[in-house]
Amino acid sequence: APHPWTAASLAERGGQVVVGAMSVRDASALEPGEPVPDDVTRVAVAYSLDDGHTWDSTMAPLTYTKLSANNTIIQGDPSAAMDSEGRGWVLYHEIEVEFGSGCDHGPKILRSRVLLVSTTDGRTVSWPGKIAELNSTEGKNDYLDGPKLVITPDDTMHFAWFEAPFEPAYKPD
Repeated sequence: APHPWTAASLAERGGQVVVGAMSVRDASALEPGEPVPDDVTRVAVAYSLDDGHTWDSTMAPLTYTKLSANNTIIQGDPSAAMDSEGRGWVLYHEIEVEFGSGCDHGPKILRSRVLLVSTTDGRTVSWPGKIAELNSTEGKNDYLDGPKLVITPDDTMHFAWFEAPFEPAYKPD
């Protein structure tokens, strides 16, 4: 992954290891009003066949197409699990945020999804499967947050997440 990793989740079974992590780029050098690039916060997926001695990794694909050039797509909150066949799974959210030039109300969540990818090698991931989606409505600034994944010994997948209100850290004067 091209940027430092944070907020990681790891699962292991029989020496095979999968990690889902947030890859975070420093956006502090952006000029006021400059659009935030879509690679600021992405989900990286890594896989090891040898108990973590060697790794391959790739980025989860973006599934949203921006509604406006001033928007950005962010991914985060990965949760990893391993099935009995050695396939690694990563559940995460993807959010479209409106801010930048022309946005006079501070950041606004437009829509969010909970997505699921899988890998057996860390070099490629499956196209994300959509588990849930939320489109923000007028007056609400909610998104799907904190996705969690558990796979039971019989390979049944269980998903959980919550709908959270978004309160921007700053609001323009």
